[in-house]
Amino acid sequence: MDLQSLIAYIRRYANDHYNSRSVAWDVLVECWSDEDIAEELGDVRTERGARRALRPTLRAIASVRMDVQAEADYEWETHDPLSGY
Repeated sequence: MDLQSLIAYIRRYANDHYNSRSVAWDVLVECWSDEDIAEELGDVRTERGARRALRPTLRAIASVRMDVQAEADYEWETHDPLSGY
């Protein structure tokens, strides 16, 4: 598959999986350029290979997001800003 077709496929796949919590497909949709996707894909030229190539980076992003959210939830629960401390 040529690179532009593969990028188009990845964008469709990311849109279809936009709300995934374990893989940050939404970040790819909202923030990544075609050049960003191409750089991450490297020499991969299959749909399956493309998903596999992107998942580690997108999972790392999702993991950081979940950690930040957990910290925010903890702070909210222990220091409710509406309670006046």
